[in-house]
Amino acid sequence: MSQKAERKRQLQLFLKSAQRPVALKVLADRLNCSPRTVRRYVEELSLQRQAPWFVDRNWVHLDRPRLQQLELDGFWLSSQELESLFALNAALEQLSKGILVQQLLPIKERILSILGEPKVSEILVNRIKILEIAQRQVNDQIFNRVVQALSENKRLQLKYWNRKENRLSRRTVSPLQLVRYKDNWYLDAYCHQKDAFRSFSIDAIQSCELLTQPVIQHNQDELKHHYESSYGIFNGIAEQVAELKFTPYMRRWMENSNWHPQQSVEVLADESLLIKVPYRHDIELIQDILKFGAEVEVVAPLELRQKVIEKLQAALTQYSRDNF
Repeated sequence: MSQKAERKRQLQLFLKSAQRPVALKVLADRLNCSPRTVRRYVEELSLQRQAPWFVDRNWVHLDRPRLQQLELDGFWLSSQELESLFALNAALEQLSKGILVQQLLPIKERILSILGEPKVSEILVNRIKILEIAQRQVNDQIFNRVVQALSENKRLQLKYWNRKENRLSRRTVSPLQLVRYKDNWYLDAYCHQKDAFRSFSIDAIQSCELLTQPVIQHNQDELKHHYESSYGIFNGIAEQVAELKFTPYMRRWMENSNWHPQQSVEVLADESLLIKVPYRHDIELIQDILKFGAEVEVVAPLELRQKVIEKLQAALTQYSRDNF
């Protein structure tokens, strides 16, 4: 243990036993360092570990509201943070078994050690369930190669299946980020063939080779603007805004739903709900609209409204056929 770590440990032990505020000079003498160093230690503990102490006028005081938090392994956690630990552990336990197992195992073990008594944590973890619906199978070797490229900042050469055109293509990409979206994995990357940002469905990658060339670096604000501007998994700058009117019944379900970070929500006079969602490509948006059937109406734009009408008419035609 380093001298700094040992001093922090001793500082915490002393402050836990203190019944009243303690002068920085007193603590400095006990730890054989300067009052300025003690002040820095207290501020670091408060900032990094949410420790319940603060410095005021060269005295260390107890932050009493923080005593409501639970201390686990030197960290002070609120009830919400503790619940998040359980949820995260449950996610590691259930989310895509076989994928990222080796990479996530140390995190899982650390969480379990923080949660403390094994039987208690096991009971609580088993009461959190994550259901994965419509998950597509991913090749573990390909997935781990993608993770390796991201961790090493290396380019990848992909053999990729384009479902829309039903053909294979070779792509050299600079991996940017791994995305879990609607129970499936996607790779956001800069495609060197297209000279543009693209998203690749991991399950559609037929083969994957790690290259020696480093990735092309991009500004995080640029990536966020490109990948989070439009609706759904389709990237690109949003060019239109969909206006979706939900029935009063569906409003009870949709009022607090999040379709997009830049959405707007308005309750209308008839108690229906109007949600405005920015989008660029309408394929996924139309699919999501159709799930609500008669409980939603596309108000605008006219082009989107017409496309939804055509899809509904095609479905009606399908069911009108005498196939049985």
